[in-house]
Amino acid sequence: MADASAASRRFWIVLAALVALALLLRGLALERCGLDHFDEGVYAWSASSIATPDQFSALYPGQEKFSPPAYFGAAGVLARLFGCEVPLTLFALNAALGAASVALLGLVARRWFGAPAGLAAAALLACNEYHIALSRTALTDVGFALVHLGAWFALIEALRAERVGRVLFAGALVGLAWNVKYHGWLAVVAAALAYVPIGVARAVARENWRRPLALGVAAALTAALVYLPWALHVQAQPGGYAALAQYQRTMLHGGWFENLARQGSQQLFFEGPLSAASVPLALACASSVVSSARRTAPVLAVALGFGALGVLVGGVAVCALLALVALPWLVRQALRREWPALALLSGLALWSLLTPFYHPYARLLLPLLLLALLAAACALGRWVETGSQAPSGRAPLAASLAAALAALTAVGAHFRDDLSDPWRAARGVERAASELAAKLPQGARVFVLGDPALAWYLVRGGVGDTQGVSGPECFERLERDARETFVACGYYPRLNGAEQRLVEAAGAKLELHARAAAQVKDVRLLEDHPPFRAARLLRRASDEYEVRLYRYRP
Repeated sequence: MADASAASRRFWIVLAALVALALLLRGLALERCGLDHFDEGVYAWSASSIATPDQFSALYPGQEKFSPPAYFGAAGVLARLFGCEVPLTLFALNAALGAASVALLGLVARRWFGAPAGLAAAALLACNEYHIALSRTALTDVGFALVHLGAWFALIEALRAERVGRVLFAGALVGLAWNVKYHGWLAVVAAALAYVPIGVARAVARENWRRPLALGVAAALTAALVYLPWALHVQAQPGGYAALAQYQRTMLHGGWFENLARQGSQQLFFEGPLSAASVPLALACASSVVSSARRTAPVLAVALGFGALGVLVGGVAVCALLALVALPWLVRQALRREWPALALLSGLALWSLLTPFYHPYARLLLPLLLLALLAAACALGRWVETGSQAPSGRAPLAASLAAALAALTAVGAHFRDDLSDPWRAARGVERAASELAAKLPQGARVFVLGDPALAWYLVRGGVGDTQGVSGPECFERLERDARETFVACGYYPRLNGAEQRLVEAAGAKLELHARAAAQVKDVRLLEDHPPFRAARLLRRASDEYEVRLYRYRP
């Protein structure tokens, strides 16, 4: 009993240390972060309508196309309560949610696959540079991955226990995930897929299969009720829910295999020293809660091998390999109708199938990544536990030595060509907005063509008559209200041709007034370009993200 208690204390100490490390890595120098992504500008605008309604009187026009209200709403409330700047609140909230994801993944893995797997999962996510980079954005994906993981786990546990109260709580969590991103309801689908083999087996054995099914329906209805207010808001907008569905369908394009390949290469783009060291560190953490008297040499050999592989091919590739290693055991457990294995296999299958159907944005692979790391941690935990002795009161020597190897791996990975940087300064759009504002006459009317982040910074900087406009309406509005107007164009209107069409339509009425350079963060680069082009842009100076200010004189 004393040995088990010591191992339990060691688990909580190591998990707390990993969560603290995760928070440090995600919250380091947040003042370097800035809004530069289209969606970041949308969320900052809508959050500001809650935090500072005197400056931003309403949600960003068309907010319903981008996300439900949970993330920007929480940031707006926090900014108003504590008097913080909205961008800093958005970034700090994501950093905290990213660290919380490390804690939750560790607890899920511990509950389903044991304490070694729990610490391994937490270590893999804590040092994953893709997750670190996303946790330093003002996007919804980190919060969604956290809440979706919690909702999915709570729903599986509620169905296992067949307790009404737990089911309703899980349904509320699914509703919360649904209020962060529109596909939050997929947690119910993943749980339903996990239940199918159990339900069929119960029906064949003439056992009660209807109760879990009824409880699942109750959870789905609870989730729908939690989501209903935002659904009614969407329906009240022009075009209603049908317009939103049509907009979402425009994102379903491209080949499945091509999208999958691009998403895989995006993962490799984010590989750095921390990601390379994550697997030997996970092995060290997993070893810390078991006695390793007979495992010191094998643990060190495996940690060395994982470190070398991490340097050569990247930590995420090693994690993918470990997840594949875990699959046969998970399948065997699933054939015995074990809920954890069925749940993990169902989640992996669902997200692996669906994710590449969508436009291959870099951030969309995050829910699948968490499940893959859970499977990789399962493989590490099982290997550490195999042949180990009973827990001992002192930390095993193997864990300390493996942690030292992880540190050496991080040092060695520094010599590899690594262009990614989760902590890259990314206030380029803000600086560009300040430069343009200084070149505007007092009281100028400014149209910002398709760039909400730039528009937000101009309004926040005191350029009061700033309006975000879309490409098709810009020239029409200029002609309808014929007066001097300045038009700011960043990368997005150049990408979709809106800037060029405006220049051609306006002719001599439009002249270039000013230019301002801008640098963006890695996540934004990969949203806009394939990884090879993003790497080329990082290697040499480019005016790719230059902001141009035009003067329109009727």
